[in-house]
Parts: sequence; structure tokens; C-alpha cells
Amino acid sequence: MNKEEIRQLKYDVKKVLESYPGLCVQYEIGIPIKLSGNLVIKDTGGNVQGEFDVEVRIPAGYPKGFPVLYETSSKIKRIDDRHIDKNGACCVEITQRIRQIIRNGITLQDFFKNYVHKFFCWQLLYEIDPKSVSQWEHKEDGIKQFYFELLGTRDHKIICCFIEAALNNHLPNRKGACICGSGKITKKCHGGIFFDLQQIGNVQLMHDLKIFNQ
Repeated sequence: MNKEEIRQLKYDVKKVLESYPGLCVQYEIGIPIKLSGNLVIKDTGGNVQGEFDVEVRIPAGYPKGFPVLYETSSKIKRIDDRHIDKNGACCVEITQRIRQIIRNGITLQDFFKNYVHKFFCWQLLYEIDPKSVSQWEHKEDGIKQFYFELLGTRDHKIICCFIEAALNNHLPNRKGACICGSGKITKKCHGGIFFDLQQIGNVQLMHDLKIFNQ
């Protein structure tokens, strides 16, 4: 990291600590590498809803990387339905979206706001009534769910066509018929999807293609 990136990281850490004073920062050669401690979850009225011991590991290429969240107090049962593994690593986002996100980068403030806080709010609601909270599918089913929602179809053949087009950089004519078969021109249908797919990266796209070709 250059001096400007380090300066920005330290500023971002400071802003997070202002919002979550129960956390502390760990440095390595003067560079913040980890935030850990007690995380207090409050509602919009400032009322405490729960507390967890956590650890957030900052990626070496910050902000072009995705932080890793751990729940270290073992308050959350280590099962797939709670989106946490036996080591306490929390699954806050699917790999495909992470690959899209890190192209532009993500600040610690946004990570805490969009992922950390929401993850633990979800866990608190799950404790009250597991059926009342929305669930994300696991493993290959989760990958399929991602493409179903992104492309608006559950047709595996059509999904494969999109993935193959992104892999081979065969982007359709924006004024031509969309490959989804809707009859609309690409520009007014799935025109912006190909850029989103290409951000996932060829290695992951090839892996996903195999899942839909099974």
C-alpha cells in the first residue's frame, strides 16, 4: 500500500471506531490489519438489541478487497442455516457478488453498514423466529439463486448462453434481439448484464457454467 492508501485506511478505521467504540485496531508495521472486540447492535432509536465479539480482517489490497468477518463469542450456532462456519467465519455475501464489488473496492464504513450490521441484525431476528427472515440458498443452490435473480430466468440453457457470451467476450449487438428470447432488443432487455457478468471473472464463470451444464 502507498502512503495515500494507508492514510485513507487509517481514516476509515477511525470512522468505524467512532461508530463502534467497543472495537480496537491491530497494526502490523504501522498498517491496520484487523478490527476486533465487542460489537453492539442498536436499533434506529439507539436501543441495544444484542452484543457479539467479532473480528474483521482487513484485506492487504484495501480497499480493493473484501474484508472477512468472524464471530468469536460463539453465540451463533455453527450451522449452514446461520451462514457461519465452524471457525466462526461469517458468510455475508456470495462469491460472485464479492468479485463484482472488489473491482471498485469497498470501504470499511460500507462493509460495516451493508454487511456487518445487517448480518447480526439478521441473526437476532433468526433467534426470535427463523421462519420470519429471508434465507439465501447454500453452495451450488446459492450460485443458481444468484443467476436466477440476476437474469430473471430459471432456464439453465439461457443462463449458459449468457455465461458463455461473457466468457468469450461475444457481446451481442445492443440493437439486436436479446439472447434471453424475450423478443426485445438487447439495449432494452439484458444490455447491462454482460458487464456485470464479466466482472465476476473467467475462473468463476467457468466454474458456474459447469453447474448449469450438469
